[in-house]
Amino acid sequence: MSADHRVVGQRLPRLDGAGKVTGKARYGVDQSLPGMLYGKLVRSTVPHAHLRAIRTDAARAMPGVRAIVTAADLPPGRYGSYIKDMEVFASGKVLYIGQPVAGVVAASPEEAERAARAVEIEYDALPGVYDIADALNADAPLLHEAWREYKAMPVLRRDGNVSSRASLVLGDVEAGFAASARIFENRFTTSIVHPGYAEPRTALAVWDDDDQLTVWSNTQLPFEAQSTLAEIFGITASHVRVVATTIGGGFGGKLRLGVEHYAAALAKKCGRPVKMISTGEEELTAALPRQPVVIELKTGVTADGLILAKQARIFVDTGATSGSGVGVASSATLILAGPYKIPNLLLEASRSTPTRRRPDRFAHPRGRRRISPSSRRWTSSPTGSASTRSNCGCGTSSTTATWVRTDRSSKA
Repeated sequence: MSADHRVVGQRLPRLDGAGKVTGKARYGVDQSLPGMLYGKLVRSTVPHAHLRAIRTDAARAMPGVRAIVTAADLPPGRYGSYIKDMEVFASGKVLYIGQPVAGVVAASPEEAERAARAVEIEYDALPGVYDIADALNADAPLLHEAWREYKAMPVLRRDGNVSSRASLVLGDVEAGFAASARIFENRFTTSIVHPGYAEPRTALAVWDDDDQLTVWSNTQLPFEAQSTLAEIFGITASHVRVVATTIGGGFGGKLRLGVEHYAAALAKKCGRPVKMISTGEEELTAALPRQPVVIELKTGVTADGLILAKQARIFVDTGATSGSGVGVASSATLILAGPYKIPNLLLEASRSTPTRRRPDRFAHPRGRRRISPSSRRWTSSPTGSASTRSNCGCGTSSTTATWVRTDRSSKA
């Protein structure tokens, strides 16, 4: 490369490199303000239940406690990207283990922790919905009884525990299968995966005398955080300032609000700056991991290996609320179509809402992937079925496949 180039072909220093290697970079956990207090969330210990009572008297009387906040202290309403189905604090009932029910503000993190443990919650247990198959059953418990009343994008096809459906149709798949020399049927499953960043989610929030909110946060999307906070608290976005700190890893796991809205709610209640930091336990039970997916795939090919038809059912599990699962279900059909010219496609995706923590998408992997035949080992059985299990660095996946011989060709 020519020495005349100032950028192309040159080794350039990272813009954030000097601060990180010298220790001068200020991460979210490094932020502080005079008079700062500390917040701690009280989370549900059951997956699905009506809230009968939240008893806070014992916690309020503990040393250092400044305030306790529940859903009753916030403006009524729900928020969300595609469907307004999320609450800051649970009201009426809880939908997953780890859902925030209340928040405690105290003079120290230890005092906030002790007070949070002293809050008593009385539940009336409801039947749980623990996986995609349960959620899709006609007699499954309905997580969001008022789902029809939620504000949502008008183009979404919703029904009960299924908050969206997407499809991609091209040609005639039945005709494509009829013309195929081989038909392969596969079932792929992926597991829930945490992005694995080293720095937990953290935020410091303060309100001024003009009811304007400032939040220091390790968010990856400060403008989305700004608009969502404005929506939650019923103020204009110009009254919300989000300062993005140095991030100790995100990988898509800090795209949506983490603890910013809780810090803001607690700060508003007590009139002081409030800082919140997620613990490792909270990260693994109530963060925003990647959604698990089930894909049932049927592929028809010619004797020469040309793909004639592809049919798939994609089931996205995004937990008790929709999050970004609507977009994931839609984009999954596009990605599954792949980079090949396939004349017949019928790809259908839906996302369901089991009673567990709310996963969300994160950045890797992205784009289309091709698995070469040499990377997959098939072991035929006398009945003509084959199966394989494989692991990758970002989680686990499994597939069970059966192949069907047609009368048109016996060539492998």
